[in-house]
Amino acid sequence: MNLGARAKIGRELLSLLYSNIIIDTNFAAKKLGLTYPRANRLINDFCKVGILAELNKAKMRNKKYFFKDYVLLFMD
Repeated sequence: MNLGARAKIGRELLSLLYSNIIIDTNFAAKKLGLTYPRANRLINDFCKVGILAELNKAKMRNKKYFFKDYVLLFMD
């Protein structure tokens, strides 16, 4: 997947994930200076390529996401 114009902000989100492995859309929007819809689209793109995964799939609101591959490094 190509993030195109969002590549720069995508790198910023990736950097943020190394210090905050569990995030939600509000947190990402605040830390990256984005609107909620823009942060949500970016997070959804990260989920589509497998960088993020939903932590609480049953909920429709207040979803939490985790940095999947990073977490898997520490699991056996």
